[in-house]
Amino acid sequence: MFKVVHTSAPPGAELPHEREGLAEFADCLVSYGNLNTPELVIEHCHDADAILTPGARFTRDVLGQLEHCRALGRYGVGYDTIDVPAGQAR
Repeated sequence: MFKVVHTSAPPGAELPHEREGLAEFADCLVSYGNLNTPELVIEHCHDADAILTPGARFTRDVLGQLEHCRALGRYGVGYDTIDVPAGQAR
């Protein structure tokens, strides 16, 4: 089963815009609350196929532990919270 995690929505949030944009995968979108530490990101996203985030930090170490992740969508401007070279290498 495909899994998409939102890193900042309250648990069980409706996320209508995200569900509309992910129409094919809408039933696979989950949220656990504010994943604001590397440990929480790894705990809840380690098996995610895709991640939507407005600002969680994705360092080389964090990215290295996301075994299934193939897509990382960042809300907002810039991508200074994501180690892009580490993500590209993965």
